[in-house]
Amino acid sequence: MTREYSRRDWLRKASVAGVAVGGGAVGLSGTGSARPALVDPDDVGLTADCADDDRAVFCATNDGRRPAFLEWQRRPLEPGIEFIDCQTILVVGTFAEVVTEVSFLTEAGLIGNDFLYFNSVDGVRVIDITEHERGPADGIIGTAEAFEEGPTVPGAGDVVASNPEYDACQEEYFGEIVVEGTESATDDESATAAAATGDRNRLVVPPSSTRCFSVAVDDDPVAVDLFYDGDRVDTAVSATDKPCPDRPGRGRRIRGWFR
Repeated sequence: MTREYSRRDWLRKASVAGVAVGGGAVGLSGTGSARPALVDPDDVGLTADCADDDRAVFCATNDGRRPAFLEWQRRPLEPGIEFIDCQTILVVGTFAEVVTEVSFLTEAGLIGNDFLYFNSVDGVRVIDITEHERGPADGIIGTAEAFEEGPTVPGAGDVVASNPEYDACQEEYFGEIVVEGTESATDDESATAAAATGDRNRLVVPPSSTRCFSVAVDDDPVAVDLFYDGDRVDTAVSATDKPCPDRPGRGRRIRGWFR
């Protein structure tokens, strides 16, 4: 569904969230390494706000009580499957079906497994297993598969990716490593793209606040990774279905935007 903005709505949001200009929130963005962690990483998040022909706007949120010294990094989207966290994957491409193998703890304290089907993907889709009607709240993804066409038999996907942090996810959700993880089956190099630090941008978000920034785009969606204390904590894909409001003409001073 397309979200409509009025100029007044945009100015109100910009006054609270920070002005998105030139790849960073004014006065708060730059390049280099982030400062030491001060808030819980779970209090930090990233969302895609809007996009037009040449830019996309992303917003970082800090629900903590102290400033969050963050970094963000733009990267192109590569076809395939990428793990964002223990319960979330990013799928890029055209597929008839996406299937995840999920592990969880039963009431008896044993490991249970289930295959969750998420239907087709045409372009870019972020899949969170907790949004599935059978998705366990404490479940983790072991493997994910994408099928270009049927039949969709688990283990026979055209694209297969294994959770590279499966052991760490078990320790986080189960308290211990119950099942030994396997080496990742993905041949998609996008999963390692976030490791590069040379082109990260700094962003400081005050307590209980949001700061937005813009990223240059072309015809294709882009992904932005958000880092906190050196670790990636969230990923968002440009919101191509949400047009940005009109901007002032090039060369005008920022303060003219608020008149």
